[in-house]
Amino acid sequence: MGSRILSFLILLLLFTPGTYGQNVTNSPEVVPDLTENFVGDWVGTNQHLDNGAIVTEPVELKVTETRIKNYIRFDYTFGKKNRKGFRENVSVFLS
Repeated sequence: MGSRILSFLILLLLFTPGTYGQNVTNSPEVVPDLTENFVGDWVGTNQHLDNGAIVTEPVELKVTETRIKNYIRFDYTFGKKNRKGFRENVSVFLS
């Protein structure tokens, strides 16, 4: 009986959220900018199959913040201009 109570108390302590060592203050909440780490230019390659052959093409991605708060813009460029398969794509997402 005593070991059951001890086991229960140990489990209760393990699964009870605590505030040990935490200071409660009334400071304003700082909201992190989730887009700041994505902004920049990214360069790489994309591989896909074309009639059974592996085709490798360059990919450029430019990530920018928009004037509208909490939106992020992705400008993709696949391939090279004036070559087969060249295409550009723009996407805008709410962060």
